Amino acid sequence: MPTYHHLADADVTSGDRDAIAALLSEVFEPHPRQREMVDEWAADPTRRVMLAREGTIVGVMVVRLIPSDDLDRYGAPFGVDLRARFGDGPVGTFQCLAVHPDHRGAGLGRGLAEALADQLRSAGAIGGVGISWDHGRGSGSRGMFEANGFTALAESRTFYASVNAASGQQCPHCKPEPCACNAVLFVAAPL
Repeated sequence: MPTYHHLADADVTSGDRDAIAALLSEVFEPHPRQREMVDEWAADPTRRVMLAREGTIVGVMVVRLIPSDDLDRYGAPFGVDLRARFGDGPVGTFQCLAVHPDHRGAGLGRGLAEALADQLRSAGAIGGVGISWDHGRGSGSRGMFEANGFTALAESRTFYASVNAASGQQCPHCKPEPCACNAVLFVAAPL
């Protein structure tokens, strides 16, 4: 049975941060700044980072509380006006979900999302937004969003190609070609 911890908890060590970076490298394309990103998440008061442990860290999810005027960067690539949908309240954005391949299908993503949704509601979030990387290989976050009451609102085949071009990363499934994976915009209102 997993236990859940916040990255900001006193019992989360530097070694745990290294383990999070290693998990991200295993689940996603390795990135030279992975460990730095984990430290940035920990230092950012607008982000909440939840860890799932079963002895070692087997899952991580990152959410961020944003004002509604930041929603354009999520909706615009899909041709969706999220500000019209959510109004003026803060919204939780589900930014990263990584579950170790040996632990998928056991509900860890759902457990992480439920714990973080509670945190976002307590912080005043009126809804949630997330983008699922749907690469057709069964390990995207679509199921977690659907299991937590999110609705698929729009899809884009060019979203991740532009994200990867801007970041210099390559899709581990499409490389060396530009990413052609589908992106699905999910929303939940209320959260």
